[in-house]
Amino acid sequence: MPERLPNAEQARIDPRKLRDYALNLEHESGRYKAEFFAQMGYARDNWDQLERDIREQHLNQPAELGQPSPHGKKFVITAALQGPRGTPHQVTTVWIFRIGKDYPDLVTVEPAARRKD
Repeated sequence: MPERLPNAEQARIDPRKLRDYALNLEHESGRYKAEFFAQMGYARDNWDQLERDIREQHLNQPAELGQPSPHGKKFVITAALQGPRGTPHQVTTVWIFRIGKDYPDLVTVEPAARRKD
């Protein structure tokens, strides 16, 4: 049975991944994510709410080993995330423990249905 992400309490989330990519309706490749998260009530001006919700709702969920990476060990969490509008949606977060580091960094956050691996 999958366990919680190791050292989840030390997880690092770069605000730019949320504010400038996942919540940016003008970003060429991130736009579809922004549209999805907008339906949940997230926007660039409340990116910190998405960060809090990921920390409070996702990091305590089971994590599975992700695709191999030359940069470190990846983990994937797919679970419900309840946004400001109150309706939970399935969301996937991908985390990486970079070589030589003992804390996870957020790689991406996206609608669960978008994951190919």
